[in-house]
Amino acid sequence: MRNWLSKLRKYNFARSANADHSSVAAGRDINNSTINIGLNKSEIGDLIEQGNLAVVDSINSLAAEVARHRGIDPAPFRKILANLGEHHVSDEEISNRFVALIGTLDELRQRLGNKHLDELRPMRTKALELLDAGDFSGAYSALEEGRLLAQAHRCEASVSEAELLADQGRVLELQISNIPASEKYAQAALLSAGNPISAFEYLVKQANALQNEGEEFGNKGALRESILIWRKAKTLAPFEIAPDRHRKAHNNLGSAVYSLALLEPTNENLLEVAKMNREVLDRDSCDIAPQVWIAAQANLASTLLELGERELGTDKLMEALERFNIALSAIDRKERPADWAGIKNNIGNTLMRIGQRQARSDYFDRAIGAFHEAFEALDPTMECNRAMILMNLAAVHADLGRLLNRAEPLEQSIKDAEAALALTQKSRYPVRWAQIKNNIGSARSSLGLITNDISHWQDAIVVNREALSVHTIEHAPLKWAMSQWGIGLALSKIAATTSDLQAATEAVAILNEAHLIIAKSDNESMKMGVVGALTEAKDLAIGLQNRASYKVEEASPLADKLAMPPR
Repeated sequence: MRNWLSKLRKYNFARSANADHSSVAAGRDINNSTINIGLNKSEIGDLIEQGNLAVVDSINSLAAEVARHRGIDPAPFRKILANLGEHHVSDEEISNRFVALIGTLDELRQRLGNKHLDELRPMRTKALELLDAGDFSGAYSALEEGRLLAQAHRCEASVSEAELLADQGRVLELQISNIPASEKYAQAALLSAGNPISAFEYLVKQANALQNEGEEFGNKGALRESILIWRKAKTLAPFEIAPDRHRKAHNNLGSAVYSLALLEPTNENLLEVAKMNREVLDRDSCDIAPQVWIAAQANLASTLLELGERELGTDKLMEALERFNIALSAIDRKERPADWAGIKNNIGNTLMRIGQRQARSDYFDRAIGAFHEAFEALDPTMECNRAMILMNLAAVHADLGRLLNRAEPLEQSIKDAEAALALTQKSRYPVRWAQIKNNIGSARSSLGLITNDISHWQDAIVVNREALSVHTIEHAPLKWAMSQWGIGLALSKIAATTSDLQAATEAVAILNEAHLIIAKSDNESMKMGVVGALTEAKDLAIGLQNRASYKVEEASPLADKLAMPPR
């Protein structure tokens, strides 16, 4: 599993994205307002890392600290954190989402405190009071009362109602009700059709709400809808007329397409993301739009890395390595250690993939060095990112052990993976937890080949079956297939060592299930691997079956001879 690249920003350009095979730097602008909360995002992340959010006291402490900096009651901040917990948002995303929702809260409070139509002031004042008390449902109801009243004032009805609809959308987002929030923003955009700037901003909010739903809860439908909205927003802001808004929509569109691509086995969406980032690099220079340019370089590199993993050869991997190094050269390690470490981590992954393709230990050694540098650049409180680097170290040590046919690197791989697992609770990071289990299983299988110790294959079966508790065929078909592959391969090796026909037959069935999924994907390297494992398992099963049949035939005359004569 790999990796993150954080916060290469303009308009809050680029939130991190975590993925099993690669991540895009692309991030998007989660909300429209400038977030100024006294604490910056890094400080909030540190507070979250330092305290277990499952403990109520820690939640209250964090909310109180943020509220102190803002000079308001902590009730709404406690409510936001509680909503994030109730909706099972992963801990690694809580700092991103908490900061984004504080921005939404800040924007909403400012709007409710502004002067509007006399008839609407009481409703807005009431909504603000309820909001500050943490009563989001009550605030929503007060806004609904105002919206209905605004409909009666036809002279300003569309503007006022659109604003109130958007305010309701913000309240719904604070409650992690992303789909209903997106519907409110859509209604606001429709009412603002005559004002392209307002319509654009409402569409941005609609697309962000949908994308949050898709990324946080694996909702492909929401991601696809967000892509449609981003495309619509982009058409409302031609580059020649509104370059900043156009860049925002273009960047965020790429982020949404990439997020969808990671959930699908085909390459079509990845190719589109690569094309979009090349368009940015052809148009903008580092001097004109430095943050946009850096993000586009890193985003293109991450996309090429994902494509390079799925395809054969090293052309895309080599270009990814070049792009990552270009992006890294534009980032100051001391000023932005997390961003620097993120790109360095991705460089390590790229070097590792090239080493795999070319069977060269020098690339593995360079990858190990890159991972160590990335690890050292991170603050000890950044446990999520440190765990990810440990996972990558485990993977490269395993590859080195296979290449050299030595047990020591594989044993180190297992130590690295177990260290990563110690930082990765299943309840908090289920996808990463499952991937670590897969990695341990892979290293165990390789150790079995070197030592011929059946216990390693038995362990591989156990950890891959544990991974299947997360990697379901419905939500992550390729990951499910990889876990099945690991189980089938281990069973096949056990069968070959013990001449166990039942194990060989089971291995064929399991590997065939994995092959049916992988064959439909664009991952050519996986296709070759699973076909090889399946062919080997079939040949083994046929051989064991023939041997069993031969023994039965040979045993029959002997059995007749040994039988007691009739009395």
